[in-house]
Amino acid sequence: LDLEVQKRHMALSSLFMELLMVMNNASVTTAESLRGALLKWIDSKVQGMLVMPLLTAACQSLASIRHMAEATEACILAYFKDAAVNCPLSQGDV
Repeated sequence: LDLEVQKRHMALSSLFMELLMVMNNASVTTAESLRGALLKWIDSKVQGMLVMPLLTAACQSLASIRHMAEATEACILAYFKDAAVNCPLSQGDV
């Protein structure tokens, strides 16, 4: 089972890396537009098993430190947002 999860993680990371590399080769204006779309997409759509492969890809493929940091932050927020929805805390848990 762990090998299956690891294979899926690597396959998704590779796919995300290919997509994120477009930002590295784009003009500043296009890269900024793509950055905004990426952050919006992460906030609205990314959850569950997509978060960690996307985080891996962002850290390994984005040339801009700013873009990498913003994508990382968005992934972390998506991870915990998903965790909060799937495992809500009660007052006793705090």
